[in-house]
Amino acid sequence: MIKPPTLLPVMDNSGAIIAGCINVPKLNSRIGAVPACLLTVSIKQNIFKKNIVKKSRIIIKGQIVKALLLTSKKGVKRIGNFCFRSTTNNVILMNQYLLPFGTRVWSVVFREVRKKTVYRKAVSLAKALF
Repeated sequence: MIKPPTLLPVMDNSGAIIAGCINVPKLNSRIGAVPACLLTVSIKQNIFKKNIVKKSRIIIKGQIVKALLLTSKKGVKRIGNFCFRSTTNNVILMNQYLLPFGTRVWSVVFREVRKKTVYRKAVSLAKALF
């Protein structure tokens, strides 16, 4: 389950490596975050010690941004009592308009993320759906 002290690997080319969860939406705060959840995270580690500028966007250590949860260790139940799990919790960073910061996604995406129409751009960047 993903709760506020959890460290999450970032699976896009935005420049961040590890993000720490700060806030889970009120709807999922009791049971923990599930895939297709929008979390508030702070950047704990980026690629270089200096700040990174990518297409006029700056990713700094300690910056607070939104992140979309792609996969989770907890698992997701589907029709027919199938439970799908991942080995890691993966997120990608989103801007204020809910578009991804990076231009590539290196992780598979659970199908539950695809059902939400808001995150179509993030799903289209992914390599595979699970």
